[in-house]
Formats: sequence, C-alpha cells, structure tokens
Amino acid sequence: MTRHDHQTEIDAFHRLRPALLQNAVGPWVVIADGDLQGRFLRFSDAARFALATLPDKRFLIRDLDAIETDMPLLTLELPE
Repeated sequence: MTRHDHQTEIDAFHRLRPALLQNAVGPWVVIADGDLQGRFLRFSDAARFALATLPDKRFLIRDLDAIETDMPLLTLELPE
C-alpha cells in the first residue's frame, strides 16, 4: 500500500476552519492544493464533487462541526 502525505491539506483545514465556521453554508469542506475547493451540506455531495473535479489531486473532505479527534484517513486510488 502506498503511503500518502496529506499534511498540506490537513494544515490548510486547520488554517481555514475558524473563518469557515463563521459562515453557515454547509459543514462539509473539500480541501486540495492547500485551499478550499468547495463546501457542501452532505458528505456524499462533497465526495462526488471531489472525485469529479479533482481526479488527479490529493484532497481532504472534513466536517467543520466535528469535534477534533484522531480519525482514520482513507486514500482511494482509482484504476486508470
């Protein structure tokens, strides 16, 4: 299994989170390239967006409202 480093996306999430919490657009965010790519009401919408628009990029989907915890990281590699 390939090990991926998502530290850029994780750092961006923590940097952006305080400002994003002030806007009630939706709790699910997609982070890629160190920046916010989209915000959604449902995880499924965030996942569809990320897979459709960021197929060759590393991305992170997180719930802004979630209490900070250690969580498993799922890396999905689609066949070419």
